[in-house]
Amino acid sequence: MSKGLEQGRRLNLVGEAADISHALRLLRITLFGPTRNELNDWQTDKALANEWLAASEELALKDEYGEIIPVQDFFNILPFKDGWVKVGDQAITHVDTDVFDIASGGRSVRIDLNEDSEIQPPYKVEPDYVPGGLVKMGIEVLGGASGFTPTEPCTGLAFCYNREYLLIDAIPFLDQHLFARGISKNQVAAVFLTHLHDDNSSLFPLMLMPHRVDLITTREIFNMAMEKISRGIGWTLNAVCEHFNLIEVFPGERMNYFGLTIEPHVTVHSIPTIGATFSTVNKGIEREICIIGDNHSMSAIPDLTERGLIRESTTKNLERLYTDRFSLLVADGGAGAIHGDPADAIHQHRTESCLFMWKS
Repeated sequence: MSKGLEQGRRLNLVGEAADISHALRLLRITLFGPTRNELNDWQTDKALANEWLAASEELALKDEYGEIIPVQDFFNILPFKDGWVKVGDQAITHVDTDVFDIASGGRSVRIDLNEDSEIQPPYKVEPDYVPGGLVKMGIEVLGGASGFTPTEPCTGLAFCYNREYLLIDAIPFLDQHLFARGISKNQVAAVFLTHLHDDNSSLFPLMLMPHRVDLITTREIFNMAMEKISRGIGWTLNAVCEHFNLIEVFPGERMNYFGLTIEPHVTVHSIPTIGATFSTVNKGIEREICIIGDNHSMSAIPDLTERGLIRESTTKNLERLYTDRFSLLVADGGAGAIHGDPADAIHQHRTESCLFMWKS
């Protein structure tokens, strides 16, 4: 946000060597996505793997010579040696689990991070829900701001279907936002996970559920999500996976989820990302809600296709989604380097109604 990396400045990353390794790995899969070897191991379709890798490379942060900046170059990496490390004028001693002494200029302060306290959102969350009854198919808006806005909730939706909720991504401070909308966490049966950016994949609260949550996504995004949680909390992959059921979807193929038809599609983003159209028949009428998902500007995607980075089929399908008639279209209208232009949906008058996801 402060353009420090652009100016050649780096953050100091201090910690035990193993913890630093976990942090770098977590950031790599979140910011850059999977490697070709990982996609090969997951048996990803070759054409889709090439597209995901090309989009990630195109949208990655680069230096003045056009070379991708690896995640370790964001930091001055300073591991503890025998429980001690020097950081500028400060000396940091690792005293005990999550307990540190920081000394500078003859003074010292002890930092104890073991206190068990609940972190509240940095903005006020109003419990403004007015009970109106559960619906056959509808959406509650949990938040609609950018993932970089500290004073507003990130973009998140709770999709209500047949008296249960399916979250479209899991936003930070999920518990507080569900409570504010009058939704019990026990009513959440599943999460449709579009991608791994932090404002979309705060899944840890769902591990505290009394039941296993269905995670509806591609195998690639699921594997990345499980590793991200594992690296973040220090659990094994097997222990994390025990809390979720993978409901695997394939872009372009419809699946039936307890009577709800889900048709996922690929978008163009900095890491593997999907969206979906959710549909059902109610009183003889088909209702469709299309969630585009995080997506590059539609004015930029054709150029990527001409350069051979994005498949023509992906571009044509996204153009179709922006022009088809839906009961509701939820579009990425956040502008910025890797998000959609509001004009992508505003100019398409054939849709019946639109709701924009404002992100940056």
